Amino acid sequence: MSHYLAYRRLLELRPALELLVTKHEADLISGGDARSRKKTQTAIATIKNATFWHALARYGAKINFKIRTNALCRWKTLLEPISLMTNVHQAAQARPENVAISFGFLHFRYSKIDNDTDLAARMAVLASIERRWGQCDQEVFIAAIIVNPFYKVSPFQNVPLTTRAGLATLFARLWRRFYNTNDIPLDLYTDLDDYLNSSHDFAFMDNYKLSLLYRAEKEGVSVDPIDIWTGLSHPGSARRPLHTIAQRLLSICPNSASCERLFSMFGAILTKWRNRLSTETLTLLAELKMYVHEEHVRNDVVKKRLQRRYCDTEATDKAEPTQVVHAVGDNLSGESSEREPRSLAFDRRGISDVAADLIRAVQEEEEISTTESMHSVPIGAAGASGSFSRIAISDLLDYSRAEEWLGSFYKVAIRGLDAELELYELLDLDAEGIDDPDFPQVDDVLDE
Repeated sequence: MSHYLAYRRLLELRPALELLVTKHEADLISGGDARSRKKTQTAIATIKNATFWHALARYGAKINFKIRTNALCRWKTLLEPISLMTNVHQAAQARPENVAISFGFLHFRYSKIDNDTDLAARMAVLASIERRWGQCDQEVFIAAIIVNPFYKVSPFQNVPLTTRAGLATLFARLWRRFYNTNDIPLDLYTDLDDYLNSSHDFAFMDNYKLSLLYRAEKEGVSVDPIDIWTGLSHPGSARRPLHTIAQRLLSICPNSASCERLFSMFGAILTKWRNRLSTETLTLLAELKMYVHEEHVRNDVVKKRLQRRYCDTEATDKAEPTQVVHAVGDNLSGESSEREPRSLAFDRRGISDVAADLIRAVQEEEEISTTESMHSVPIGAAGASGSFSRIAISDLLDYSRAEEWLGSFYKVAIRGLDAELELYELLDLDAEGIDDPDFPQVDDVLDE
C-alpha cells in the first residue's frame, strides 16, 4: 500500500515540483555544501526528465478524482487493487463478508490485465490470491455474504453449494460449529427459505434496507447489515435461529488490527510515569479512549479538529518560525530527511522485477498441510451432512455480473482510502515528534 500511495502522491506533486525547479533552480543549487548540491542537481535532473514521468504515468486517464491528469500508470493498475483490499481488511470496522468479496475484486481486476508486459505480475498475484483464499475459513466467509441482505446469493456462480440443499447443509454445519450441538432447529431451514425468497417475516426486507441505505448516504456512512437483521426481528420476542446465526456471522472481526491498536494504546497509557496502574484501571482507560475516539470518528470531529488546527491561516501565521515541518510522506516511507537517498540506478526497477519478487514470495511460502488446510471442518461435522469442499475464488463468484456486487464494495473501499489520504494531507503541516496538546489522538489516527 505504501508503494501505491508514494507513486500517487508523486504524480500529484509533479506540477508543483516542475514549477519549483523552473522558478528557483539557481537558488536550490546555490545552497549547502558540495555533497548537498550534487544531490540537488540529481533530483532536479530527475524532475526535468520527461521519460521518468512518462514511465511513471503511462496510458491516458486520471490518477484520482480530485486532480485530473492524463496519468494512469501501470503502477496504479497493479497496486491500486491491492491497496484497496489491504485498506478494507485492516480497517477497524472490517466485515467478514468483505473478505471473499475483496478476493473476488482482486481476481476480477487482475484477470482483466491483458498487457503481455504485465503477464508475470498478473499470474503471480492470481496465484497468491488462490493460495491465500484456500487458507481462509471459507465456510464462514461465504455464509457471511449470504446473510448480508445486500448480497444474498447474487455474487455466486451456480455451484452445488449455492443450491437450497447446499445452503441448508452449510448453515446446519455452521450451527454445529458455533453452538456445539447436533440439535439443529427446524426453524433454521424454514427461515432460510423465507429469507432467500423475501417472504413471510422477510417480506418488507427490501424496503427496509433501502430506507437505511438512503439514510446512510445522506450521512455519508455505510449501512451495518446487523441493523437490518435487528429491524427484521419481533420486539420482545426471542431471536429466531437464522437471526441468531446471522448476527453471529456478521459480528466476526476478520483481522487482528484492533488488537494491535489496543496494545499500542496500552503502551501509550502505561508510561514510565504511570507504571503503577493496575490492570483493571489500564483496561478501563483504554476502553474509554477507544469509545471517545469512535464517537469522534462517527461525528466527523477528528477531521474538523484537524482542519481547524492545521488549515487555519491565522494559526499558521502565528506558528513559531523555529518549528520544523516534515511531510507525512517522509514518515510513511520510514526514512528521515538526513538519510542519503539511494542511487537512481538502484531504484529504477521495472514491473518484471516486482513480478519476480512476487513469484519468489509465493514460492517461498510454506506449504499448508492437508489437515491444516481443512481447519474449517470441525471434528464430527462430516457424515450425514458431508464435509466442506473448498472452492477456488475463480469458480465461486460470478464475474460476468461483477458490476452488480462489486459496485458498492468499490465505493466503500475507495471512500475509505480517500478519507485516509485526506487525513494525511491535513497532517502534512504537523511537525514530526512534536506532541499536539489540542489533539493527542493524532498518532492513533495515523496508526489506523
